[in-house]
Amino acid sequence: MKIIYNSILILLIGTCSLTAQVGIGTTNPNANAVLDITSTTQGVAFPRMNTSQRTNITLPAQGLVVFDTDLDCLMVNRGNATHDWQCLGASTLEIIGMDAATGGPTAVTAVQIAAIPGITGVDPAQEANYQAYINANTGSFSSPATVGQVQTMIDFFNTPLISIPTSITLSEFATYMIASVFDTDYLPYTPPLVEASTATSQAVDGTPDLSINEQGTITTTGAQIAIDVTTSGSGTLPAFSQWVNISADLTQDGISRSIELSWPSTPYTIATTSIAATIKAIGGPLNAKKLDIQTGIGTSGLGILMGTFNYPYNNAGNTYDLQVRTIAGIPDRNFANSDHKFLYLPVTNPITGKTWLNNNLGADYSNVSHANFRISDQATSTNDFNAYGSLFQWGRYSDGHELINWVSGTASDGVEQTASREENGRSATITPLSPNHDDFYYGLTDWLNPRRDDLWQATGVTIGLNDPCPAGFRVPSNAELNTEHLSWANDNAAGALASPLKLSSAGYRQSTQGTLTNVGTNGRYRAYTFSTNSSANYLLFKSGSASTDDELRSAGLSIRCIKD
Repeated sequence: MKIIYNSILILLIGTCSLTAQVGIGTTNPNANAVLDITSTTQGVAFPRMNTSQRTNITLPAQGLVVFDTDLDCLMVNRGNATHDWQCLGASTLEIIGMDAATGGPTAVTAVQIAAIPGITGVDPAQEANYQAYINANTGSFSSPATVGQVQTMIDFFNTPLISIPTSITLSEFATYMIASVFDTDYLPYTPPLVEASTATSQAVDGTPDLSINEQGTITTTGAQIAIDVTTSGSGTLPAFSQWVNISADLTQDGISRSIELSWPSTPYTIATTSIAATIKAIGGPLNAKKLDIQTGIGTSGLGILMGTFNYPYNNAGNTYDLQVRTIAGIPDRNFANSDHKFLYLPVTNPITGKTWLNNNLGADYSNVSHANFRISDQATSTNDFNAYGSLFQWGRYSDGHELINWVSGTASDGVEQTASREENGRSATITPLSPNHDDFYYGLTDWLNPRRDDLWQATGVTIGLNDPCPAGFRVPSNAELNTEHLSWANDNAAGALASPLKLSSAGYRQSTQGTLTNVGTNGRYRAYTFSTNSSANYLLFKSGSASTDDELRSAGLSIRCIKD
């Protein structure tokens, strides 16, 4: 009989197509069966393996069957080249108990949960979150699970939004950005004409560029965000939690994850200005899909929407949407120049509603070629020199005159001093967009002769030909800088650092000799607007105050760009 079986198996392996049924142990196979195995003394032994070996199968076929020796059950894969295993013959409560015990991919569906006698309130839209909850709360389920344990899970997602006390109102936190990028061919860069997509490996000219590889991640510990509040008294803000599922096609490892927005029960007083919330991944890190620079930014400059939280903000029951987005980064306007490999992220001030770049132009955190490149990082202190960036003369392009190599919170390496030049005889041959060299001009009130007022802003909202900000952004006006500093909790350097923009104090370069001054103590930020033939507006902040003022056009100041 064994010889007959082997012969049949050889026939099966060696035959490309069969037009009749195959029988093993029978000469009359069932007409509805491709293979009919008949025996009264033996069974079929499927491949036996432990859970780790099963989940290490690469691209498992839909319908693949194995025996899991850890779970002691025959399992079938319901996914198509993905892992979605279920024990055959097990009850839903047994499946939930086993999945919770292993913490692996959950196989139970919303339909199966709803069919458990005594369970109410199942929401099919929450199926992915149910699965994530089972894996993330291994100690909350017995094996098999009980109806009460499952109902607790259902109720967790059905709990209505909390009631906000009348004495507190939360501000809008519109967007949480994740930078995730991999690109080796991105020059020459062309501003996007369509919305962002997850398309990768978009060749530009076929010539390799410096590799940019940044894995954006939401960890299980999470990142803390500050949601601004206004209060009219004291009280306690109730705890809040909401889950959102992120689909597998938006993750680098192809693993769907749930993420949570939450804050604990938080006491507040009339002096409270913000509450601490956390965004974290459930059951394992969420690795955002690495995007291509050409396709991962889009015309909106906001990349790709991954998911949206909805949180209450006042006693009337109104809510805000908080979007979680991933983006490849916003390239510097002069990105094609080897000295200007800077990538930025957008950040929104929830009080003013204005969107800015997250760092100063030229900051080390944004410099792809710098050892401290970390696109999502911002200043951690007033004198965090990795956030200082470049210092621009008013109306001048990012032609190299502005670059500073900072070595501490109070000093540079001095290279910029050797690239300074006194030009008492400046002439009109120095064109605006391309000066005859990239030195820092000093000695007079303006770097250009004759003077021009349209270099950073022409008329209305038209971008000036020398505006150094990335496409879609521009140098702010004096009024916009003024509105920004008036939104700070403290109108000084501490308030600048605590704001969503995390402004640092790089000081400035004097117009007389190009000397670095007030580094680490003063922040001076350019506006495109001007006041006189020799001066232009800027925002000044220091330890005790903040205000808008005027500074000579030939001085070197920081720039933080605002979205058009």
